[in-house]
Amino acid sequence: MRIMAWAIAILTATVMGGGTCPAQEKGAPAAVASTESTVQTAKAAPQSAEILARCQAALAEAGTYRAELKLEAWYPTRYTSEISVIASPSGDERAEIKTTMRADSFKSLEVVAGGILWNEQSTPQGKVVLKTDINEIRKALAAEKAEFAPLPAQGAGAMFDLAGLASLVDFTQAGETSLGERQVFALTGGLAAKFAEGKARLPAAAAKFYKAAAVYVDRNDFLPVRIELGSENGKPLVRLDFLKIEKNVTVPEGAFSYEVPADAELVDLTASALSELTVK
Repeated sequence: MRIMAWAIAILTATVMGGGTCPAQEKGAPAAVASTESTVQTAKAAPQSAEILARCQAALAEAGTYRAELKLEAWYPTRYTSEISVIASPSGDERAEIKTTMRADSFKSLEVVAGGILWNEQSTPQGKVVLKTDINEIRKALAAEKAEFAPLPAQGAGAMFDLAGLASLVDFTQAGETSLGERQVFALTGGLAAKFAEGKARLPAAAAKFYKAAAVYVDRNDFLPVRIELGSENGKPLVRLDFLKIEKNVTVPEGAFSYEVPADAELVDLTASALSELTVK
């Protein structure tokens, strides 16, 4: 399984498939935006747009960053991923991913370099490398003036693109709450009205992931803490926790370069990714 831009966005290759949302699994959160304490609307709290802008600015100031993430998904199947990513302002990144699905665990490597997304994974049948040409997808979407951001296929680093998420979701409420010991701003909303009004287009398979959304931002440093996406009835589909973010780190030599191993099967997913993003 490869981590795509917003499975969150965060859409994964399998998440992009069709189907209806399943019943909530045992152990899943009760609803999107449920927290350890009730969200309190605060008169002094900045509004959603200001909070998101300050969060994006804080990430920009981080330069090249290293982050530890935990991704939990309940659709189309239950799985968790532990993600260690280093990403540069240019968009290049390297992510090591450990995914657990039922009793099975497996590791994969994701590298974005020069606008190409590579995902290397080992299977019982051997090593497989998935390739997605992000540049070609951007060109195709620009040609048809399609509005779909953040772009599925940017890699794990795209999970930090809150400006892109804001283009999909109308965040209508801003409040304050806590996640564990951290004091956070809580922004909640749903799929942007422009899609229902026909002012912008979005594939139905992707739209269902943005019916309910919540973003939690640290009140002190304005870095992201958690993002949740859910279905129209509030059932959770995806939760992403930002466990640790290190700013302005040194990039290890060769971190953003990739060569396909000689013994690996190469599969180009660019065409299928374009097909998934086509608005019917």
